[in-house]
Amino acid sequence: MAKNIQDLRREAGYRSAKDFAAAIGIPASTYNRYEAQPDAIPLRQAWAIADFLGCSIDMVVGREPVSAEDMRGDAQKFYDGLSRESRALLDDYMGYLAHREQKAAKRRRDRATEVNRALLTHYKARFDAQHESEAPFGIIVGYDRPGDHRAAFEAFLADVASKKLDSDIDEHLRGLEEELREGYLDTDGTHHGFTEEEIVRQLEAEGEAMRAEFGPRDREVIEGIMQAYDEQEEHEQQDWLTFINRQR
Repeated sequence: MAKNIQDLRREAGYRSAKDFAAAIGIPASTYNRYEAQPDAIPLRQAWAIADFLGCSIDMVVGREPVSAEDMRGDAQKFYDGLSRESRALLDDYMGYLAHREQKAAKRRRDRATEVNRALLTHYKARFDAQHESEAPFGIIVGYDRPGDHRAAFEAFLADVASKKLDSDIDEHLRGLEEELREGYLDTDGTHHGFTEEEIVRQLEAEGEAMRAEFGPRDREVIEGIMQAYDEQEEHEQQDWLTFINRQR
């Protein structure tokens, strides 16, 4: 029988859920939910708990060990049992599905390109408006080199993303702080509270976790917008060269 996370926690020397939650840096109320629903533990937290306990992630979520034979899956076992003719027919069909998947992937890429172009238009307008508002009347903001404008625009995007993330984190932490100050019920129904030091530590950990999770996502959005920026610049240069050549 597979051990559950409560067994693993006790074997590690943590008799109470509160002490273990403090050791791994998460709210006790959150950890209590993990013990009640181990299959709902977020992947990032499951890995952290597994590393802390020195066990596999399967053990953390209460999953039975999987044999190499079982990992082959029902589909592979079914394929292995087919005749040569049936395998060839299935291979043809798989090729057809692969072609459909390629077309679907292209549609997703095209959609992502459209979204990036729309975001570029939106944020470029905000960028230009901000520079116009900061410049003296009658002065147009210019850049000596094309690369300077690109660098300034990318820095603007990073600043906007950072401020939005800070705002979202602050809002989330305010709600979490209220929850922590209310305390929590242990598995036996006993009410517990957190010290000020515990609250501060848990809020800092949650804030760092959110930055680690959402910071890379924002960076991907910025990279997509900058890719659209570069494509737009390249098209404008090509159009300009075409115009110049027609004037000759």
